[in-house]
Amino acid sequence: WAPMLREGYHILAFDAPGFGRSSGATGQTMPWRDWDADLVLLLLRAFGVGQQGRVTVFGQCMGGAMFLRALQKSPETFGAWHVLHNCTIGTWPKELPAMLRAKGGGLRSFWWYDPDHMREANVYREFTSLMQKSPELCTFVDLQRDCELPEYFSFARIN
Repeated sequence: WAPMLREGYHILAFDAPGFGRSSGATGQTMPWRDWDADLVLLLLRAFGVGQQGRVTVFGQCMGGAMFLRALQKSPETFGAWHVLHNCTIGTWPKELPAMLRAKGGGLRSFWWYDPDHMREANVYREFTSLMQKSPELCTFVDLQRDCELPEYFSFARIN
């Protein structure tokens, strides 16, 4: 993150309740998932971020889902381009292409298969479909299928 800070960007990183170093029952999202978009938006407001459309997100796993729900709730808060890694979301936001198109932006999404992030997941199919239908809105890369992996990742190669 240091190069971004040197360029004048502000960075806000947080652990969701029950993850990382946050308190709460480990890995339990159900008690607060219905309010995760509000959590994201309130956190941004607490740090003085308004609705200027300047927030760019790097969302990992559930953080990507939290962002997508927050984007649906307050599209004016977020910028045009975002990066998601192993994003998981139960209900795909059908209005996502229109929101990205209106902003003149898109998503860069990366996937790394593991037991929690299967290729059979709805979001994997949705990112693949979005990229096929609207490549200007989404670049979706399955890191193990689409990339030449260094030798030290030989354990993760997919044939």
